[in-house]
Amino acid sequence: MELPVPMTEIDYHLLVAEFDMLWSRPPDAALRERMDQMMRLISAFEESRRIASSA
Repeated sequence: MELPVPMTEIDYHLLVAEFDMLWSRPPDAALRERMDQMMRLISAFEESRRIASSA
């Protein structure tokens, strides 16, 4: 997955913090969908960082 807009390091850390906060809540369908979306964004950011560091 490619990020639709460049994500800053701060955005990434805020996203991870939000994900951690949601992790402790009872799961419902909307929450699971939001967390799935967040995981895709987190993974895409980490992959882009990995690619940048290997260049």
